[in-house]
Amino acid sequence: MTISKSMLTTMLVLLPAIAAAQEISTLTWRDCQETPMRSNPVLAGYRQSLESARYSYYAAKSQNLPFPGLSVSNSFSRNGSVNSGPGNTFSVNLGASETLFSMKSYADLEIQLKSVENADVNLRAALADMRKNLLNSFITLLYAQKKIGVMETIVAIRDKSAEMINLKYDSGRESIGNRLRTEAQLAQAKVDLAQSKRDLLSAQRGLTADLGADDFVPVVASGTLSVPAPVSDLDIDKAALSIPSVVSAKKSVEIYGLKVKQSNADLFPVLSASQGLSWNGVSELPGNRAWSLGLSLAWPLFNNGPTYHKNNLANAKSVKQKAEEDYRSAVLSAKSNLQSALAALETSIDNITTVDMLLNAARQRYSESEIQYLSGTMSFQTWEDVEEELVSSEQTYLASLRSVNIARTQVDSLLGIPLGD
Repeated sequence: MTISKSMLTTMLVLLPAIAAAQEISTLTWRDCQETPMRSNPVLAGYRQSLESARYSYYAAKSQNLPFPGLSVSNSFSRNGSVNSGPGNTFSVNLGASETLFSMKSYADLEIQLKSVENADVNLRAALADMRKNLLNSFITLLYAQKKIGVMETIVAIRDKSAEMINLKYDSGRESIGNRLRTEAQLAQAKVDLAQSKRDLLSAQRGLTADLGADDFVPVVASGTLSVPAPVSDLDIDKAALSIPSVVSAKKSVEIYGLKVKQSNADLFPVLSASQGLSWNGVSELPGNRAWSLGLSLAWPLFNNGPTYHKNNLANAKSVKQKAEEDYRSAVLSAKSNLQSALAALETSIDNITTVDMLLNAARQRYSESEIQYLSGTMSFQTWEDVEEELVSSEQTYLASLRSVNIARTQVDSLLGIPLGD
């Protein structure tokens, strides 16, 4: 997409005070996508959440590796009694232990892995949401830039009309009321143009904010508003299952299912092995050596109370059932929202064809009405109606272009298209 030289010149004229202090930057849609990928704090936060989930998984995994835990200790004590004098005791101990089987540890590891997957889905959803917001801001800036040109055209139309009425009034062929009305319309058009310039500045600030810029820099969006392509041959029922919010809800069901498994793990014993060597004596390097080797099977019968497991398991199952209902609701909402968004997009595409035809007709009628009005074959009221139709059609077409592009961004967002695609 490119921006014309005349448009850039207009932008420089619109912001003389700002342009004198800061350099105006021209941005393409590709530029807008690359900037927040590097610096946007929202995306940075989601990336950190993903990294945190990964590190938690690696930490949990390291606890389940087939390596024993090793420990070494060296102690000294001095003690005595009434019947014997004081004595020194030295002790050196080496120990190794390893958990051979723990259902709870395995369930914890699975939950950590599923949390990593969920964090990745959340990042994808954030990228899709960021793309929608950023593209909407980019479209809004393109619209604001184009609207200034449209409003300048309307001012020119109103100015020409006022000049024509003044000439006819001076020749005694027009009323003072019609003259005053055209002057008021010209004044209103100039007010609308000034408002469009203020809207342009707001659109620039909106885009720079979405880009994550700490300092405001005037920007020009490089491109044109065009009618987007429709989304065809889309299986809504299938596509809805891939929407990030639905995928995230499904991951929640899987996580809570694993938590049910984790609660059941309280009923399984923990099998561990241990081995140790020790040296004891009265010297600093004792020579009295002893060893130990054993297996331990721990089976909690009334861990945290006799009804703890029953209630904890019931709670986990209840939470899982709620997650399942939330997932079902998310799927239904996704299908409905996607269907509505597609319908809105298709309607906007259909409507803009008619709006374009009406604009071309309004332009043609206006050019014809000028001749008829000046020649006296058309009344002022009819001529004014034709002019109002042209002014309205110019603004309606531009607004329709903006609406159809924003409708497309809504569809893309629901489909989970991320920033960068």
